[in-house]
Amino acid sequence: LEEIYDSVLDAQYKTSVTAVSLARYLCEHIDALPLSARSRILETHDFPIMIVPLIEEPPWTRRRTVTRADDNGGSASSVSALVWEKCI
Repeated sequence: LEEIYDSVLDAQYKTSVTAVSLARYLCEHIDALPLSARSRILETHDFPIMIVPLIEEPPWTRRRTVTRADDNGGSASSVSALVWEKCI
């Protein structure tokens, strides 16, 4: 069950990175597209709004909880940290 869960997460990660790559390519070459394709991307599919979740939660990052001990020997505290992942 753990392997299936890991493979699902891996597939989601790869799909997200591919989507970002395609979005970047389309943004860089939007002038080369015909007017009808540009209109369809911007108006029908609302491409700018589709990219917002990728900006808010980048697929190449992940959050994990890091536990640190207090310097004065006190209790341990949990801190949510953003850890960068290597893009595949």
